[in-house]
Amino acid sequence: MDTHYACLPDLALGPRGEVVITSNIVPTLWRIDPETLAVSMHPLVLEADTGKDVGFSGLVYSSEHGAFFAVSDPHGSLWRIDAPFTSARKIPLSAPIANQRSDYRGAPSCTDRSSLLNAVSVKGG
Repeated sequence: MDTHYACLPDLALGPRGEVVITSNIVPTLWRIDPETLAVSMHPLVLEADTGKDVGFSGLVYSSEHGAFFAVSDPHGSLWRIDAPFTSARKIPLSAPIANQRSDYRGAPSCTDRSSLLNAVSVKGG
């Protein structure tokens, strides 16, 4: 995959040991159950930006908020994902989350976890 045009999907551990994986192309998550290793797919209904191609290339679980937060790098937008993994609510930001790093070729790289966690702690959701 050419990272000049797309960021890779992400994954995060949930509070019960589940693994949650994003799609970087569409608003869909996959959850891997920690006991059975069963995989379930969760298409998300977006509460904003329904006319845009929104996938998530950054994902973190915030124990402080009891929720997953995701970032869509092409738009610099932050999203709070509901607990049953059915919808995502866009968190208003004063400015898009900026990609301030670059990869070894000098191309913009994707949002890192510390930037995402910082945005979550500032905005909360």
